[in-house]
Amino acid sequence: MSLAEIQNSVDFVCSSRFVVTDLQLRVIGKEDRVSQNGAPYSVLKLADYSAECTCLMWWNRFQWTNLTIEYGNIYSFSGEFVELKNNYVLDSKSVRLVDPSAVKPEVLFAQRWLSNDHHNLGQRFVSIFNKISSPLLKGLIVDVFLSPVVALGFATNQGSLGYHHNWQHGLMQHSLELAEQVVSQGALSPFDRDTAIVVALVHDIGKAVTTSGACRTQVGNFQPHDMSALELLAEPLGRLDRHNAVVANQIRAFFKPQAWFPQVELPAIQKVRQLDRDSYV
Repeated sequence: MSLAEIQNSVDFVCSSRFVVTDLQLRVIGKEDRVSQNGAPYSVLKLADYSAECTCLMWWNRFQWTNLTIEYGNIYSFSGEFVELKNNYVLDSKSVRLVDPSAVKPEVLFAQRWLSNDHHNLGQRFVSIFNKISSPLLKGLIVDVFLSPVVALGFATNQGSLGYHHNWQHGLMQHSLELAEQVVSQGALSPFDRDTAIVVALVHDIGKAVTTSGACRTQVGNFQPHDMSALELLAEPLGRLDRHNAVVANQIRAFFKPQAWFPQVELPAIQKVRQLDRDSYV
């Protein structure tokens, strides 16, 4: 259940207390405070793709090792939403860092990263993610977007500076459009379709760090986005190597210089490359 679905549920609205267990959310803000009684506590801003909320963590409830909450990380919260000054806040009873293998796609992107007219991109991402049947490839996508820098850049940057999707959120929109076309057109085996979806989602991932708004970053001034993509994907693909080096190398092959081997590309790579070329027209 997404955060928005919780907040819109009848039980949540009609009750002064609403208990949640193992609710995954991404930390998008943190401030440590002291109450009037001298008790230290933390105020967290938490979000998934659908909504955000405020969370209170009273330090006396936790071991000190549980208080090192870091911006951008994804945690599982148990506690209850309580009414406070006409708003609901999450009064946290326990919190734990979520293992990457258990992260849900709903929490990879925060609602505030997307403008009002692009909020549907979060739902579209969740939908296309769930079309991937391979647990390994789902894990790769989570691994890539666990980084708040990569996830935020992917969600907010342009698809290009002057050719196509050259508007805010264009990068995420373009990548999702390619992945959705892969699914709608069919004609690939299930394995190739999974690979093509993943390649479509990450084919321009380098632009998450080479562009910012309508301009190039310091990285982008000196490095093509394909090179940045391979750098961003290096660790996730390296971890995939340990389970399936063939698939990892297939994904790397998308970013090869044109004259390099393999000269005959796999169907999944050919499909995404053709769809990407068509988007320029």
